Amino acid sequence: MFFRKNSPICGERHDSYIEGYNEEIKSKDIISFSYNNGDYSFSAKKENNKVQISCSGGGKSNQRDGSLFKIRVETDDIGILTSLQDIIDRNNETQGNGHCIHVDGLPGGLGDTLEVEYQSGEKIYKTSNQTRTVSKSSIESFYTIFHES
Repeated sequence: MFFRKNSPICGERHDSYIEGYNEEIKSKDIISFSYNNGDYSFSAKKENNKVQISCSGGGKSNQRDGSLFKIRVETDDIGILTSLQDIIDRNNETQGNGHCIHVDGLPGGLGDTLEVEYQSGEKIYKTSNQTRTVSKSSIESFYTIFHES
């Protein structure tokens, strides 16, 4: 049997932290938001006093049960970004900021990724392909905000 040097070992966990990311975010002015997990993808980006909203989810692309959806809209309502910040604050989603977890050999769709960029240049980024990094309450609130937009 042939083994490559430095090849990943299934189940090996890699934890890393992004330098300069911390759990204290002073800004409240989100300019870009993105959350992805195996079931849903939500994003909102502020450009030229408008917000570009994109979301998708539901059934898998190979299922024809009518639950798969993809939406892209543009709105003048910047309140969605304020609502997203309220969820981040309420559920302390800055906890674990900059923490990246990768477990070799896991199938896609198990973990999640949260990315937020602020006008100040501060950022939130946390990701895992093993478990969710964002609370269930936040995920449900994100879904509600994007569903109502």
